This record gives sequence, structure tokens and C-alpha cells, in this order.
Amino acid sequence: YSMEIWSKNLDNPSEQQNKIDTHLLQYDNHKKYFYTDHISLRPGWYDIVFLKDKKEVDKKEIAIFEKVNEEE
Repeated sequence: YSMEIWSKNLDNPSEQQNKIDTHLLQYDNHKKYFYTDHISLRPGWYDIVFLKDKKEVDKKEIAIFEKVNEEE
């Protein structure tokens, strides 16, 4: 199993997406779930595509926001 991270431009949806990275997923037999190491992404929108034997099995859209410190 693996996952691909693709850029996404919501301001221009017809713009071609670019593959940012590919990560292999590991499986925890005790907890019964897949995981990967922590990764760092710039703020923006992304599609996360999950693959099994190089075939898409699931796709999720995520948003990464920049943390803003608010003064009280």
C-alpha cells in the first residue's frame, strides 16, 4: 500500500495537479490500521490518493492551514 500527495488549486480547478510525493504505508497488526511517518506540507489544498498494487482504492481532500498566533 502507498499514498500519493497531489497539489490542488481551488481557485483554478482546471489547472493540472502535480504529484508532490509518494509514501509507503505501514500496517500495525496490533492496532489494525495503516500509517506513515509524519510529513510536512506547505499550507494549501491537497488530494491524498491511497493505492494498492498501484491501483487507486481511496481518495481524500485535505487542507493545511498556517498556524496564526492570536494576541489576547
